[in-house]
Amino acid sequence: MNRFFTADWHLFSESVRKLGDRPYADIFAMNKALIRNANQRTHCTYKEVSIKDVNGNNVAIKVPIKEDVIYHLGDFYKYDSQFKVKPDEILSHINSKVILLEGNHDKNNRVKILANALTMDIGPFKNVTLSHYPSYYEESKFLNIPNHSIHICGHVHKLYKWAYDKYRDVLNINVGVDVWNYRIVSERELITYITFILQRLDNSFITENINTTCHKDFVLTNNTIEPKNLEKEKDNGKRKARKFKLGIQDKQQEMLSLYLQAREKVLKQEVTEL
Repeated sequence: MNRFFTADWHLFSESVRKLGDRPYADIFAMNKALIRNANQRTHCTYKEVSIKDVNGNNVAIKVPIKEDVIYHLGDFYKYDSQFKVKPDEILSHINSKVILLEGNHDKNNRVKILANALTMDIGPFKNVTLSHYPSYYEESKFLNIPNHSIHICGHVHKLYKWAYDKYRDVLNINVGVDVWNYRIVSERELITYITFILQRLDNSFITENINTTCHKDFVLTNNTIEPKNLEKEKDNGKRKARKFKLGIQDKQQEMLSLYLQAREKVLKQEVTEL
């Protein structure tokens, strides 16, 4: 079984397609592309079973066996009475099992939500939390995300791919499709990316939740996104968007190049193992 991570598909959402400047002509092209991209990375086998038809004759049919799992961290789908497409119909076209966590657009869309958050080990990284919101959001307070940890999230779309919550010493990784070329993220790819970012954080990120037999203490540099204001702000009863100081702009191209080189090595290793 392979595990994948993603967020913010917003299927059937015309506003997200337009405002997010997604490269699709309409919502149907967007829906089709996101599902196709997911199916290209997941594995599904078929088992032949025999059933009886209305006349009592045995009929052989193929039943899909979904072996892989996609963790979708919120904002999966927008229900539209115009199309009346049910979430189960969409899920039936995806080659893998899909575990849905709740996002802010999942309140009344008829999606069957498993939970608001999960905790799991991802490779050498222990007790990694998963939820829709980053760690510094007001909505994440009830999750009790531990200090000195890694948090996988969505919600922020193209704002960043990673953000360092200096207040809690938490590294946030955004797995939303808008920053991953509209594709799901494999577990191995996520491990490679987390390792890459941790090697460049300019703070004493404590590695107590990391299996040190697999990873050395990380070298830390100045590539951070530091929260400027963690307090809840209100304007006429509405919370203002929090502002952040972006500290990776100067070396963004250098980091991207280094990451692509690391990812290429991982992919070559996967091919060799096969």
